[in-house]
Amino acid sequence: MKRKAIITIFAACALLLSGCAQNNGGAAASTTTTAATTTAAAAETTTTTTAAPETTEAPAPETTEAPAPDLTGHTRLFRGYIAEDCTDGYLLSAPDDNAAKVIDDLTVCTIVDIYSCDADGWYLAELGGEYVGYIRQKNIKEWPHKLPFGDPLFGGYVVGSDAMKLYSDADENSEVIRDIAVGTQISVYESDYDGWYMTSIAKGDGSSDYDTGYFKADLVAPIPDYDMDKTSGEANEYGFYPLPDPPASSISVKSLAGTWNSSDTTLTITEGSDLYNGSFIASNQTDTVEGTIRLEYALNPDDTRTFWYTFYKNDGTLWNAFGASGEVPLNDISAGQSGEPRFIRSHEPELADIVGVWNETDVLDSRTLTVKTDGTYELEYRGGGASFGTVKLEYEEHENGQKVPWFTFCEDDGKIWESFSVSDTYPQNDLYAGHDGDPHFVRNEFEQIAVSHMNELSTIMGAVAGGGAIRIDVNDLMSGQPEGRQFVKVIDNRFGDPSEGLDSWIGNVCTGELRDNLIKESKEMFMAKDGSLYVDISKPRGYLIFPTHLGVEIGDLTETSFTATTRDFSDMNGYGKAYFVKEGDQWLISGFDFI
Repeated sequence: MKRKAIITIFAACALLLSGCAQNNGGAAASTTTTAATTTAAAAETTTTTTAAPETTEAPAPETTEAPAPDLTGHTRLFRGYIAEDCTDGYLLSAPDDNAAKVIDDLTVCTIVDIYSCDADGWYLAELGGEYVGYIRQKNIKEWPHKLPFGDPLFGGYVVGSDAMKLYSDADENSEVIRDIAVGTQISVYESDYDGWYMTSIAKGDGSSDYDTGYFKADLVAPIPDYDMDKTSGEANEYGFYPLPDPPASSISVKSLAGTWNSSDTTLTITEGSDLYNGSFIASNQTDTVEGTIRLEYALNPDDTRTFWYTFYKNDGTLWNAFGASGEVPLNDISAGQSGEPRFIRSHEPELADIVGVWNETDVLDSRTLTVKTDGTYELEYRGGGASFGTVKLEYEEHENGQKVPWFTFCEDDGKIWESFSVSDTYPQNDLYAGHDGDPHFVRNEFEQIAVSHMNELSTIMGAVAGGGAIRIDVNDLMSGQPEGRQFVKVIDNRFGDPSEGLDSWIGNVCTGELRDNLIKESKEMFMAKDGSLYVDISKPRGYLIFPTHLGVEIGDLTETSFTATTRDFSDMNGYGKAYFVKEGDQWLISGFDFI
């Protein structure tokens, strides 16, 4: 029920109760009884009926609208998001649930910047760099993004003849966190100290961790043609516009991180210090190109937007632009209108691919195999007892020079227990030993279910955040657009009957309030028309993604419920934890946290 309706009903009830109180004596309100003078002979009483006095309605007091909330003088605390269990996530004009004007009805997982507030139990919040209002503290969780506060001042690169030192404090005598090579591109953030900037840069060791610190301001220069303050008023020489407010987009450069291959080129992408930038190295037999990646958009003839991952060389010239759909997971990117070059995500086998619990199949006395993140394993026997050892990734070289990877399990005494082939598909859900495939282990069903459902939930949250994580055709606009909206056609084959919207898809992944809230959000963002489904991309926003690359840990297992926590941690999302319940023969997510 909308807040205005609640207030109206409350006022009506108050009026009815007031009327009941006036008539509580049972006599008419316009009748009064008075006593006359009493003498010794008789006591005489006189009953007089008087008319009710005329009443005139007092003029309503003049009201003045409260001034718009202002961030001046307030301290930025952190970046947060609307909690999953929030039922009243309103951005209000004042810290008052009943009297304030609703600025925006915030949906689950909407990202906002949180500021200090003098009113107990409230924060000041900034939405998309455009709206400022009050929100209940209980409705906010801190977004686990371990970066300096605020948006970057500009994109820069290290200049000079020597590597730049990144310090733990704005002091050359403080700890040196790392050296950053000349030419490295970084996002430059403001610091509280004259002559110093801050940055946060990926460690580059294959993990999702960052080094955050201070550096001398004169050691970095702006990247040519890189203007963080440029708005949609002017495109660059290639026709691309920078996003005026990156956190409002549901598409990110982060999803590109990894290694990609085309017919003749290997492309290595490293995520940047936030969702919307990164760096790349493209190499083949004759050339190597290095540069930076941005998320930008181009305007179509009808003024609608098409998003692109734009790859610029270090000298500022454009190398390639790839269409940005926001699909999760992203395993295929194509450049320009022609689709060439086309890159496919590469996956090099690693021990992390088989971390988890595995069950032996096709035998009466099945064994359970647990592969741990530290490279050890435990093999449990059904009748009791267990054996232990270590796992190695090894390569068998054939006569033609081809190297075939194997996961080799060695017992504690060094003897080989088994060698399992590396699957051609990723993620790997089967372990076949030797060349005959015996024994055969399959990944624990709970882990498979959890990873699949958590990935689907990531996609659903992206979809309801403004078309992120699903395939859309931004050039196919719905006829009869509602004012202020921009509905484009959904071309994703994961949807069934367009008239059902996302209801069926969400219902196969989630349950309870989580399901109901997501369906409610989807009905605001999606519309079926003429046998097709359309999504509104006019106000995209950020969304959360479960980092399931290393699988999940299953816990609190009962016959009707369990939890799944991701083994992988990212500075953007933290550890993801989902709560599963069994309904009929289905396991569904009833809620989640990011830790």
